[in-house]
Amino acid sequence: MRALAVITALALIACGGGGSTSGAPGGGGSTGEGGMTSAGGSSVGAGGEPLMNPGALVDDGLIARYFLDEATTGQPSEVIDHTTDPLDLALTWDTTGDPAGYFEDPEGHRGIAFPAITRNDRASIAIDGTKIQTRLAGSATMTYELVADIQAVEPLGSRLCHIGFDTDHTLSLETNSITRLEMSVNHDLGGLGAVSLADLGRAVFHGVVDTREADPQERVRLYVNASRVPNLAPTPPDQNDTLVIDDGRHFVIGNREIGGRTIQGTIYYAAIYDAALTAEQVLFNTTLLLADDDAPN
Repeated sequence: MRALAVITALALIACGGGGSTSGAPGGGGSTGEGGMTSAGGSSVGAGGEPLMNPGALVDDGLIARYFLDEATTGQPSEVIDHTTDPLDLALTWDTTGDPAGYFEDPEGHRGIAFPAITRNDRASIAIDGTKIQTRLAGSATMTYELVADIQAVEPLGSRLCHIGFDTDHTLSLETNSITRLEMSVNHDLGGLGAVSLADLGRAVFHGVVDTREADPQERVRLYVNASRVPNLAPTPPDQNDTLVIDDGRHFVIGNREIGGRTIQGTIYYAAIYDAALTAEQVLFNTTLLLADDDAPN
């Protein structure tokens, strides 16, 4: 299935699908080429042309990748980071109401199912001194990548992928309405898009930051299933602003560390990069993740 998805992605990219390409050449990140690499980390993309390997997600600037496939049911204790320098997350389960837990949908996609908004369930880790803090702090670029089925949201702001302390929004892909997707950057609302989340079903979301862009509306880019969502945010980051990731922050999937900000729905996958993925890279990963968001066998 992944091999077929790669062929589809290549065909779409060749036809210019997946929305407009934006960003400076190279799109940021650790390679400086804006290329793509295999899941095993092999270098590819001579002359900026990506070499697509079947089943291999883009990992240009990849910091951590969580397939959320540790179980088909129940409440495991941790989420595994599938990178060469893993940073696993602890799972915290709310003991009130209907239990959250791992879930496998009819198509075989695994994830964490949240039965209601405003719960305390989460996957998280304190990031002081970790690769997340050291690679993002001072960076002008980053990307959140998420697969989720969002059915209801907390009006005060459900967190999807989140870095923060207490109630703040240091760096957060989030939503406070079932009709909008948001991205907070350095505590400010840098990305805001009109999206009918409940109508999507299982979908792939990207929040891309590249403050090197001259156009303010290009500095935070939101994608849903590889389609660009116009940015309506009133406070995009200033040009060449860098990320401020102070001590005391947590990286959290599905909540904030103090809880109370779950969605109702399922989160299937999450990843974080220090690169600003290009539209082509977003399209390529989206095609793969829509087919299969669990770890390759």
